[in-house]
Formats: sequence, structure tokens, C-alpha cells
Amino acid sequence: MDSSTLEKISTSQCQSVNEIFYTATSIHEAVQLCVDDSHQWFGQLRQKFKTAQSVACKKGCAWCCRQRVSLSPAEAFHIGWFIEENLYNGTDWNQVKNDTALRWQVEDQLDSPARFETGIPCPFLDVDNKLCLIHAVRPFSCRWYESMDDVECKKSALENNSNFNIPYDPRIQIIAQAVERGMLLGFEDQGLSGGLLVMTGAMTILWNEEGCFENWIAGNKPFLNSQVE
Repeated sequence: MDSSTLEKISTSQCQSVNEIFYTATSIHEAVQLCVDDSHQWFGQLRQKFKTAQSVACKKGCAWCCRQRVSLSPAEAFHIGWFIEENLYNGTDWNQVKNDTALRWQVEDQLDSPARFETGIPCPFLDVDNKLCLIHAVRPFSCRWYESMDDVECKKSALENNSNFNIPYDPRIQIIAQAVERGMLLGFEDQGLSGGLLVMTGAMTILWNEEGCFENWIAGNKPFLNSQVE
């Protein structure tokens, strides 16, 4: 995919974010709508540009759910709000929060290959049912990751092999990054800091620092210690 097409995608998403902020009734609503809009548009683009080769990922797979996940500050709040709305759906969210903090202290200090080798799954994975607890609001880095070979995924996971080479369509990742970049630029236009964060670090900060959202919309950087290096 040529650079001009990707630039148009980023520019269009940036404009969409600014338009949403202009019409939203609150910053909270604007952030939520912007993230939803960005994720939905990426979904549409993925369908438009998807390869003829079939995607092997399916419900109950989860072999890849042990890598370090990155996300934007807006996506972190989006996940936090989703969890608040689902506190009483039977999931032990306190345990999820504890697992998230522990993972941030230990394995998320590692890069993805080393983290994959630990064999420890994502804290948002329902291990018994192999289902993502935040699938509806999962960040871009999870949305673009589509394997073309589930046998290779399973082999890499069972062997805890850090030298895994799971085949995927690189165009989908590039498109996701273009949409994500446009979203981040739109937030920057609104005076809201962007940049990518390590998911477990961002969520731990969000859950443990009172007024995190207010701090962010005031133009500060509450997630500074969880930035992707």
C-alpha cells in the first residue's frame, strides 16, 4: 500500500476525531466516540483490503494472547469504562486488576519475544474458556494481529518459543497503524497527549491514581511511566 493512501487514511481519521469533539456533549463522550469510530473504520478498511488467504484466528483460540500489548491513552480509558459497566457480569475484576499489576511489575518489563517465552497469558484472557474479556474494546494492537496459520501459533505457544514466526498480512497492520496515527493526531489537536503505552502499565496507573482522566484532559501525562520505549 502506497504512502499517499496511508496518509489519506490518517488525515481522514484525524478530521473525524476533531469533528466528534466539536459535536460531543462532554470530553468523556468524545473520547469514547472517537475510539469507537477509529476501531469501526479500521474494521471496514480491513474488510476492504483483506487478503484472499483465509484468517486462521477463531473464537476460543488465544494462542497469541501472551505478548506485550500496546495501546493509546484513550483506549486505556475506553477499556476502563467498559470494565466499570460490566463489574457485575460474573467476572472477578479485582483478580484481573491484581493480575494486571503483577504482570506489569514482572513480565511487561520484557520485550514481546521474552514475554512469549514465559507462557503467561494476558490478564484479560479468560483462560478456562479461551475468550478475551475485553474483546469488544480491545486495542488496535490486538485488532490487526490475524494469523494465517493456527498450527504455527499453537506450536509456538506450546513450546514457549520466543523465535516464533506467525504468518500474517502486513497490510492489515499498516492500515491499523495509519488509523491509529490519525486518531492520536486528532487527540493532540484537542490538547490531549498521545503516544503508545504498555497496556498493563497504563491500566495499573489508571486504577491506582485517583483523577487519572481529569489529569489527562488537563494536558498532563499521567501514563508517562508506562510509555512504550
